[in-house]
Amino acid sequence: MPLSIPSGYDPNSLTPAIAVGIELGVGIKSVVGLRSILLIGNMLTAPIARTVGATTYTTAAGTATLTQRTEVYGPEEADALFGQGSELALMARAAFAQHKRASLYAVPVAEGGSAVKALATLLFAGSVTAAGVVRVVVAGRRIAEVPVAVGAVAATVAADVAHAINRLSSAPFTATVASATVTLAAKQGGPRGNNLAIRCAYTATGGTVALNGGSAGTLVSGRFGTGTATPGSVADDLTAALAAVASGQYFIAVAHDDATNLAALRTHINTYVAITERKRQQGVAAVTSLSVANAIARAQALNAARVQLAYYRDASSGGTVDPFAPCTGELAAQVAAGRLYGDGAVGGGIGRVKGEIAYPAANLNGMMLAATPAQELQAAQLLGTEVEQLLQGGVSPVVASARNPGFCEVVRSVTTYSLDASNAPTYAVKSTAKVTVADYAAQSIEARVAAEYPNKNLAPEPEDPSQAPAHEDIVYPSMIRSSILTELYALERAGLLSNVAANEEAVEVEVSESNPELLVSSVPADVVDHFNGAAIRLAQVG
Repeated sequence: MPLSIPSGYDPNSLTPAIAVGIELGVGIKSVVGLRSILLIGNMLTAPIARTVGATTYTTAAGTATLTQRTEVYGPEEADALFGQGSELALMARAAFAQHKRASLYAVPVAEGGSAVKALATLLFAGSVTAAGVVRVVVAGRRIAEVPVAVGAVAATVAADVAHAINRLSSAPFTATVASATVTLAAKQGGPRGNNLAIRCAYTATGGTVALNGGSAGTLVSGRFGTGTATPGSVADDLTAALAAVASGQYFIAVAHDDATNLAALRTHINTYVAITERKRQQGVAAVTSLSVANAIARAQALNAARVQLAYYRDASSGGTVDPFAPCTGELAAQVAAGRLYGDGAVGGGIGRVKGEIAYPAANLNGMMLAATPAQELQAAQLLGTEVEQLLQGGVSPVVASARNPGFCEVVRSVTTYSLDASNAPTYAVKSTAKVTVADYAAQSIEARVAAEYPNKNLAPEPEDPSQAPAHEDIVYPSMIRSSILTELYALERAGLLSNVAANEEAVEVEVSESNPELLVSSVPADVVDHFNGAAIRLAQVG
């Protein structure tokens, strides 16, 4: 039976190419790794000025150009290019925190037309009879403690809090004050501002604070855009940014968490990974404000082997919001950097996970994140049963790290592909390494065949397999097959593939029946499995 031509390849094409099409999840089991990260998110296109009393705090606009790729060499440069506290600046800082010499590019996305910024309000009240402090935490950032003296009036407390917030120039929000109300505004417009979590504790006796028009108390928490506060609205669209980088090959991390933009990311990656393009990309996104069930639903709506969805729960099951949740772009960027570079730089070198650049089949279980703070509320952290549900549903859970207290780690790096064509659960491409190794193997085979047989002519296989070609520029199908096998065995020695000898007979190379200038090949690749656990029975006998 003749071999079928790989899907997407035109057998009548006249363009010379050694092209390997990758089919993931084939069988009952379900180039070098991409070296550059591409960040996609919003930038500040106009300066932001906030005046509190006689002081004006100004955040400069970024100097980068919308939908134009630019290389980023460090966190300070990211601030200048995209504006301090912008999505892209925060994403770059998160990536560089994981690996300070990361190869990083970014493409700014325009905010949605007439985008509305998410707001949060803090209304201070009461007469202070004993001194205390105001402690505010927003999106994982502790604002400098604000001392409150006996007799302080609410308007003074509010002004002092607004000053403290605006002094944190790298934060993704700013503050204004009117009478005794502090209004915090996300620096970027759009619905992702609604993910910003906030908590305010007021310890001065006699003083109270109310969040977003809610009940007054001494400890309040919630999110921007809830209650009486204006929600962020008018979503952006990353399609133009993706089109601007269609000619490149990147590991893409996006700030976007909505179904529409994530579907666009999936479509882009699937288009450019096709056999005619061979730009083998993967994408990373993150969600924080969804329930476990909704995070799984978001992943299963994608169901994409090349898109990963990281999940950090920002609230307890009872709805109490933990203020340490990072921005979605920060989390996606740090997970992407961790996957490529590992966690060896985390916690003064306590990390042990290799990145996919050093070893494409790297086992990323427990990969520590350098700058993602752990949830403070125990009730907001994931239970073991919830972790299992998420992994089964194609979500990569982010939890508190036992080895790096105060920060997080990724339980396991999985793809969002969890359902087969009939919507039945599948583990065919559970680990993200299955994709990375398949990409590496494809590029390795392409490179070897192209290097060993440049500008050759194709002749039918001789009856005597040992017969050498009559001319140095003649090549037989069996010669190509031999080179492919050589590369497969090299990949096995590199710890990337298994069972090459067992699968050797299944490696087929033949001349296409419809095009005598085209070789068609089928190559099984058994990607090495991770060691994910051991079930040990310990029987106490005495």
